Amino acid sequence: DIDRLLRVSNPADELKRFTRESPLVLSILRVMAYEFMWMPTGTVGMARQSAVDLMEKCSLSGKADRDWISSAVARMRTSFEKTHQDWEKKRRAREERKRAERAGFGGDDDVDKVLAARPKGTHAATPKKR
Repeated sequence: DIDRLLRVSNPADELKRFTRESPLVLSILRVMAYEFMWMPTGTVGMARQSAVDLMEKCSLSGKADRDWISSAVARMRTSFEKTHQDWEKKRRAREERKRAERAGFGGDDDVDKVLAARPKGTHAATPKKR
């Protein structure tokens, strides 16, 4: 969700103002958001430099636009990194919880013992008589 990342990490009024005045600003921000998704190991400094390089390639001349894009990209990178770290923590916690559940249950051998101890024929439902 590229546009969601833009909305979450940047002040709404500023985002509307800068992107309304120049569609190129919105395009640059979207390209940078894609870069974060495909290269999640970068830093804020690397993100700013990538944005500067992209602005030069696009010949973006307005200093106010360039400054705002640089700060917006830094905010987006920070927000993306925080979201990614939170997701990783939740994923690791989920894996640990599953591992602990498996260890607490005793493994697959106990499942076979429980199934073998069940009386035969109790697993099938009896048909209703009408």
